[in-house]
Amino acid sequence: MDRTLSTALARFDGKSITLLGQIEAEFGNDTNYLDGLLAAIPSDQPHLESGATWLIKDRLERGARLSQVFTDALAATAPALTDWQAQLHLAQSVRHLTPSPAPARVLALEMIELLPHDRPFLRAWSLDALVHLTRHYPEFEDTSADALKAALNDTSASVRARARRLSAEFADAGAQDFGP
Repeated sequence: MDRTLSTALARFDGKSITLLGQIEAEFGNDTNYLDGLLAAIPSDQPHLESGATWLIKDRLERGARLSQVFTDALAATAPALTDWQAQLHLAQSVRHLTPSPAPARVLALEMIELLPHDRPFLRAWSLDALVHLTRHYPEFEDTSADALKAALNDTSASVRARARRLSAEFADAGAQDFGP
């Protein structure tokens, strides 16, 4: 049976983390694995985007280091992502990334666009991404500070909690206080 990463990803239904784990187990050691995931995004198939971004996020959360070229290419996909779950996975990945200045700007602008999203977790994690980009790029500091202050009054408890956690993280790290 001819089984490729793209055909395996095409089977993802947007829910089965078990299937994503099987994909990682089967293809994760291939030298072109990450490039194959990146090639799957953006996609007109939302579950494909979501599956590929989840697998990249999972790798990062397990301590993987991505090349600068890959990081920049991933950051550059942000405006083209159409699936909210893929957008969420990318936002959750940002704390593990340091894109170059131009892709960082693209990524930051997309995260700013997602701040008022209907989905609270996407609001919370786009805030997280924006604030983390500010660590490397102070040009986003004013926007991050304003977004953080607004998030402390968000209607969603998860957004307010993420805003408090971010304020505490940066206060503990001795960074400029983004809090009110």
